[in-house]
Amino acid sequence: MSSGGQALPAADALYDHAASGLMLTSADGTIRRANATLCGWLGYEAAELVDTLRFQALLTMGGRIFHQTHWAPLLRMQHSLSEVKLDLRHRDGHTVPMLINARRSRHGEAHFDELAFFVVQDRHQCERELLLARRAAEAALEQRVEAERALQESRDVLGLVMRSSQMGIWTRDLVAETVWWSRELEELVGLKEGAFAGTRAGFHDFVHRQDLPTLEAHGKLALRRRRVDLAAAMEAALEAAAGSARAAGHELVVSLPEPGVFLDADMTRIVQAILNLLNNAVKYTPTAGRICFGGRSEGGEAVISVRDSGIGIAAENLPRVFGMFEQVAPALENAGGGLGIGLALVRALVELHGGTVTAFSAGIGQGSEFVIRLPLASPEATAPPAPTSARDPAAGLPPRPPARPRRRRQRRCGAESGRPTGDHGPRCRRRARRRRGPGGGMHVRTDDDPARHRSCAGQWLRSRASDPE
Repeated sequence: MSSGGQALPAADALYDHAASGLMLTSADGTIRRANATLCGWLGYEAAELVDTLRFQALLTMGGRIFHQTHWAPLLRMQHSLSEVKLDLRHRDGHTVPMLINARRSRHGEAHFDELAFFVVQDRHQCERELLLARRAAEAALEQRVEAERALQESRDVLGLVMRSSQMGIWTRDLVAETVWWSRELEELVGLKEGAFAGTRAGFHDFVHRQDLPTLEAHGKLALRRRRVDLAAAMEAALEAAAGSARAAGHELVVSLPEPGVFLDADMTRIVQAILNLLNNAVKYTPTAGRICFGGRSEGGEAVISVRDSGIGIAAENLPRVFGMFEQVAPALENAGGGLGIGLALVRALVELHGGTVTAFSAGIGQGSEFVIRLPLASPEATAPPAPTSARDPAAGLPPRPPARPRRRRQRRCGAESGRPTGDHGPRCRRRARRRRGPGGGMHVRTDDDPARHRSCAGQWLRSRASDPE
């Protein structure tokens, strides 16, 4: 055959050396013909395939299952398939990815399947590169979103500062070495109104005096670790929260840890974290609710839990409660103008100590529980020397006058005093009734021995104000 005076290739040559692999099979898959292109891709001679193997024998195990469940039924029903991707086995064992078009046709009384093959190795490489590029783009987008979130968070903080009427502030007199801080700052660190506002000494219960130069230079606080008794930290937080719990009429059930549970921690920061949780429990528990406050040693960790009968947290909101500026329903309605950073502050302080804090709740109206876990101090750990006071002569300031020792009145309980164990006498009972107020109020009890009961009742139910009697 010729065209324009030029001889054209024979049809058989065109078939054998086509740009794609070609195969003709009978309806059961027996190979009747295969061109040289396909044989070269698979490493076979034509004589090794024709009338010897079935098309299915060239497929992997997964390909054979696909052929039986999808390929053969579809080809019987619609007589054609397009762009089916299957791996064919090379003679030496490796697989060759192929894209296959198939058509079933009738020649006389017999049905034959005509197959065309295209190697997609290069396509696979392009697809992998596109996939990697897509993942890189998604990672870059995620980083951008995170950066935008952090920037928005910074803008929120800046906006709060600019609306300073709602922002806590503190000032420092460099000459007199005194510090004053506002009521709003009390809320920021989790205190109730009037706990330290307007007093100079109270500021240093949350910001160490030695940290002030660091704050001015770097804007962040440093931990001042020492050997801390967990029970003492819990007592300090409970004493600060007792007034608000009593005013709300909550029942407060306290369980102190066994003696000898120590942390390597910053006492101020730990008390601050616990106090935030207690204040949240008081704030988000309806009047006359129940708050359980406990501590224990468990598996090399100190465990502090605050459980309440309050408004609860929806399951979908539990992962969000520790986020900065997060206020989720229904707590949002009870926030009372809060900034939504209390639990974020708790998490930050706990993680600085190498611990964790977790929130639990059965749902809206089912109460909630917050659990802090902190590593215990090693038995051989000892407290470091106390830091030099800013009032010491070494600091260039006059020393403070020596503090007067506090007088402690010894009480006798039990058989020696003639009163039942746990009874502090008529005067103590009158004071407890007066502080509880009409209709009940706050009750404190422990789950331990009577001596611990006396300690809790005698220490935690005393208000900070002097007794009128």
